[in-house]
Amino acid sequence: MIFTSHRLLSVAALLLLAAPAMAEDGASAIKTPGSARLTMCRSWLLFSTCRDYYNVAVPDRIALGDRVPLNFGSNPKSYEFPVARIVRQGDACMLLDEPTGDDGNRIELASCPDATGSQ
Repeated sequence: MIFTSHRLLSVAALLLLAAPAMAEDGASAIKTPGSARLTMCRSWLLFSTCRDYYNVAVPDRIALGDRVPLNFGSNPKSYEFPVARIVRQGDACMLLDEPTGDDGNRIELASCPDATGSQ
């Protein structure tokens, strides 16, 4: 019985610790201000490098699973950003192209009201 209680407490503690992380990823669609900061990362053999692009035009609404068309840089580049995850950070949001981690390609938005249910 003690072992079962200990296991139950462990599971409860894990759920409490994981709850904020799950709440961060709650939005399935957001409204955007129309521009964002794009960070593109490249992994080399022993290290990775990232480059930021500012004032990148983004659609007014972005949802999980979208492939966001982006044009950026002084030597214009085109890229379709696959939205795998939306992470809320207060009023701001970060869109990630990988389902886990936050050190890859990302789009950062200054504001991102929830647009779930609107088309």
